[in-house]
Amino acid sequence: MARHGAQRGRGRREPARSPLTDLAIYAVVFAGGVVGTAARYGLGTAFAGAPQPWDIHWGTFAANALACFLYAFLTASVVNLRSARTRELLSRGLGMGMCGGLSTMSTLALEITANGLGWVYALVSICAGVLCAILGAWAGGRIGRRQKKIRENTRAHRARTHRRH
Repeated sequence: MARHGAQRGRGRREPARSPLTDLAIYAVVFAGGVVGTAARYGLGTAFAGAPQPWDIHWGTFAANALACFLYAFLTASVVNLRSARTRELLSRGLGMGMCGGLSTMSTLALEITANGLGWVYALVSICAGVLCAILGAWAGGRIGRRQKKIRENTRAHRARTHRRH
């Protein structure tokens, strides 16, 4: 996010922008939330008839594990983007919006307390979430580093080509 006094270009200052008055942030969070909530509903419907050993509700479990993977992947992959605005919109739209709509702590809490083996469900969910986040950060980091290397190689190639002409 742009901060008051941030340099932009040659000596120009970009005015401070509050996320509370930035309509683009509202739009991307809303759109991401719609996609995430629809995906959670789809996963819940897809796993509705699945067996539930240890009273694990697979739709909620899959939604939360997927949200952990995607949020970590997103965080690790966009860190090398040049544009702060693009990073901000992707983070808010896909992270806060989509992953926030996809994951569901309240449903998990209800499902955990509704049965006698809730502690097993909680433990399995926490372990799966941490594992998915580690895998997401690893995969996103690889892609982010690859994108950065491609950008650097392209810049170096342009510089060499420009010197020849």
